[in-house]
Amino acid sequence: TAAIQAAIDAVASTGGTVNIPRGTYVLASGLVLNAANVRITGDGKAGTVLSYTGSGTALRLGNLSSAFTAKDIIENLRINGTAAVGAIGIDIQLIQDFALHNVSISGFSGTNAEALRCSGSNGGMLTNVDAISSTLGVHYKVITAGGTYSCNQIVWIGGQITGNTQAIY
Repeated sequence: TAAIQAAIDAVASTGGTVNIPRGTYVLASGLVLNAANVRITGDGKAGTVLSYTGSGTALRLGNLSSAFTAKDIIENLRINGTAAVGAIGIDIQLIQDFALHNVSISGFSGTNAEALRCSGSNGGMLTNVDAISSTLGVHYKVITAGGTYSCNQIVWIGGQITGNTQAIY
């Protein structure tokens, strides 16, 4: 986890690409991408596997305290989940202009766990994205003490939402 987060942090100020080679990487804690113009790319859904064992969010883009135009891209990887209560595969928070391409998120099976959460983000492109075998496949509207965060203008092309207790909320 630390090496991948360090690579993300290294390109955060200027933008750039973080390449995660083929292999399985155990994430005991989540990764955070809170910068613009960053691309995280793996070697395909079967090639680069992030195996999340934590109890929070495996990969968070943005944050609920400040909106910005990200132009971030996550592509060519798989995130395997955990049975932890409330765990989330990918959480996209208050960003505009983002993309997920050829990404699979599965196995977030604990109570209130989610494969993909979108909290107040707009202008996203999801291509060949899978949300599989989780308690909640895709969560498009999040209500917190700070307000209601809905996602708008999200384009989803290809992929599958299957085997979830609840597909879309």
